[in-house]
Amino acid sequence: MTEAEDAGGALSRFNSDGGNFDLLLSDVVLPGKNGIRLAEELTALNPRLKVLLCSGYTGQRSQMDGIMERNYPFLQKPYSMNDLLPGVSAALRGN
Repeated sequence: MTEAEDAGGALSRFNSDGGNFDLLLSDVVLPGKNGIRLAEELTALNPRLKVLLCSGYTGQRSQMDGIMERNYPFLQKPYSMNDLLPGVSAALRGN
């Protein structure tokens, strides 16, 4: 597992590891850029990368539209381990 504090850090770590990741689990709201944009940048570098997005904000309809348009799996915060594990499994199977 690799962690980053913001989108820039995530991109830097992704590049330093040669894009060798299976899954991006990201909040939609990030410092610097949103998780949707980060997912687009990383999947452009590694098309096999799977994405699972989450957020505690429900009032930003444009972001939900963007998530749905791209068919990214989504978890509403707060979520439990009983929600996270099936979400990760579904994302890895087919996003």
